Amino acid sequence: MAYGMRRRIYRGILLAACLLPSWHAAAQDDARTRIALIGFAGPLSDQMVQSAQQGALLAIEEANRRPQPGKQGPPLHFELLSQDDKSNSNLAGYVARYFVTSRVIGVLGHWNTGPAIAAAPVYDAAGVAQVSFTATGSQLTRKGYRNVFRVVGSTDDTAAYLAESADKIMDSKRVAIIHNDTAFSAALTAAFVRELSARAIPVVSMQAVSGKTSDFNAQLRAAVDSGADLILLSAITGQLQPFVNTAKRMNVSTRILLTGGATNQKLDDAGQVYAIEPNLPQQRCSHQKGFEQRYLARFERAPTTFSRYAFDAANLLIQAARQADSERAPEVSAELRELRYAGLSGDIAFDKDGNNSHPAYTLYRSSPQGWQPLRVLSSEQGVPRCARG
Repeated sequence: MAYGMRRRIYRGILLAACLLPSWHAAAQDDARTRIALIGFAGPLSDQMVQSAQQGALLAIEEANRRPQPGKQGPPLHFELLSQDDKSNSNLAGYVARYFVTSRVIGVLGHWNTGPAIAAAPVYDAAGVAQVSFTATGSQLTRKGYRNVFRVVGSTDDTAAYLAESADKIMDSKRVAIIHNDTAFSAALTAAFVRELSARAIPVVSMQAVSGKTSDFNAQLRAAVDSGADLILLSAITGQLQPFVNTAKRMNVSTRILLTGGATNQKLDDAGQVYAIEPNLPQQRCSHQKGFEQRYLARFERAPTTFSRYAFDAANLLIQAARQADSERAPEVSAELRELRYAGLSGDIAFDKDGNNSHPAYTLYRSSPQGWQPLRVLSSEQGVPRCARG
């Protein structure tokens, strides 16, 4: 990293550190509460990230309105401390060290797999829980860290259900894959290819793009020319709309399968676009409807899927801190390992590696009326609890 950039990063972190005491000094002076800071890390200028930040804030505000007396002292008062890592792995390390210095009880994030992996050893060494709700790369939980947790499914989980959808629901015989150069996409693509191979479904075209491009002309043309009956796009949320727009302009009739975040966008297509999300349909979950109403009243905008994931992630940390009756990060992390939480998309509990033990997914299809759920996918026996209502 260039010297000038390092100076700018240090200056930003130090400025934030100088501002921190005045930001929550009033609550610290109140002997009736104990401050429990929750970190939030991601590219904060992104609208989807902002919606997640608001979901976490709503969880914190609701918890503070219902304080619980502590056994070791006054009730815990939760506050959100956000830092912009700009989806940069180098900056993520500085942000992680700032959070550790600030004595957060845990961190929500980082948003992308690369920065999450870069920050993980810092949190692990300090005993700080890193609760991921968007960084799905399976690499994150394969490194043996004791303080990494993931609320949603991993890329291995996603790939398994993508392949099941392609095979059993969409009856695909020839698949084309277009992927970008991010750590997330690399992990998902590799896992998806393995799953297709196990089902004897050939990959007839594999095309790569930059994680920052919106030009998919050549890749779509190659996918169509390969004779594929299904095209998977393994890319970041911001690339989904340009990809679908390009497919429409090129009159692509091949079915398209997208990954997480797609259902936050209204896509203008002919009903040939599908998406798999790590959640359960809102229509079936009464407490999701209640969350949406409260979020809308608080922020005057509808929540995204990421708002719900962050709401669950924040509530996990809140519940763990209350059960541990502590604002010390290692004690909160230890409690988190044993926790079972009833989230907006069903129960959340963690395996020995910090993965969600039974992540649920839904396959959606786009339509003029919006995204329509086709099938709930889960390793649990029967239909996951929330979807039964």
